[in-house]
Amino acid sequence: MRKLANALFYLFLIALIVGAGFLVWRMAQRPARPAALLFGYIDRSGQIVIEPQYLLAYDFSEGLAAVRKDYKDGYIDKSGRMAIEPKFDAAGQFAEGLAPVSLNRKAGYIDRHGTFVIAPRFDSAGSFSEGLAHVLLEDQYGFIDASGNMAIEARFDRVRPFAEGRAAVRLGSAWGFIDKKGTIAAPPQFDHCGQFSEGLAPVAIGRKWGYINPVGAVVIQPAFQAAATFSDGLAWVVSGKKIGYIDKSGAMVIQPQFDEADSFVNGLAPVRLRKRAGYIDKTGAIAIKSRFDKAGKFTDGLAPICIDGKNGFIDRSGEVAGEPQFESVYPFSDGMARVRVEVKEQR
Repeated sequence: MRKLANALFYLFLIALIVGAGFLVWRMAQRPARPAALLFGYIDRSGQIVIEPQYLLAYDFSEGLAAVRKDYKDGYIDKSGRMAIEPKFDAAGQFAEGLAPVSLNRKAGYIDRHGTFVIAPRFDSAGSFSEGLAHVLLEDQYGFIDASGNMAIEARFDRVRPFAEGRAAVRLGSAWGFIDKKGTIAAPPQFDHCGQFSEGLAPVAIGRKWGYINPVGAVVIQPAFQAAATFSDGLAWVVSGKKIGYIDKSGAMVIQPQFDEADSFVNGLAPVRLRKRAGYIDKTGAIAIKSRFDKAGKFTDGLAPICIDGKNGFIDRSGEVAGEPQFESVYPFSDGMARVRVEVKEQR
């Protein structure tokens, strides 16, 4: 009997040890808590001035930025203080003193205090540009003024914001342009189009892109596989699967040779040739050596770049502004830039 009791005791002890070992092994095998990619903001020196804490965040505009907290959108100021409490289902950028927000599936506009000045009655709403904002009502787009009055009746299938007194509109499958009175300035006849910039707008007829003037006359014949808006007097175009730059006469001033490119800003444009990206000047000469994995255009005197998988910014001399350390970065706006940082969740 005593031998049986001893045997049972040892069996219990072995089971306890094995069970504890299994528990320790399971705890060791438990996956680490996942890291979250959170948005914060940096200043022009590259220093984090608003700690990464938001799952969603947007660019600063007119001193405020929309952020998401606890599944609602609000606005912070440049100190990181919550200036407008999170209470909206969605929030857009401030422009001309107003911001489009959505609440209970309807969109309206608030002022800088968070007060509705245009009641939420639209199905969707865009930011103001040149005194007008596009809104959606019963599957048709129109434009309102800053008082909320319908300035251009909702009769279009798609629209884009006003730029240089013209807005792109789509009727059926064709794009055209209207003026600020809603009058057709360029009849809908294009397959695709961009916005006006420096007096010209890119348009596609079939699979070829060219440019029109504000009255809809073709001034650069459709000859390109893709075309961008003009900036600094030049526009990038795709010809023969490579990217080059044309002037406003349509002359190719920088021959197609790049795999990727973007617009000129104050004399510099980012380009990629094979595996490296750098910057050219308006003659096509290399201004900043091609040493980056990725490169974006300059805003506020700084440009986003990627080196060895980490993102940061450079100035116009090519010097790195702060150590590239972020998972992703976004262009500077209003003196601040959004960045995403990997933050491990706390246990």
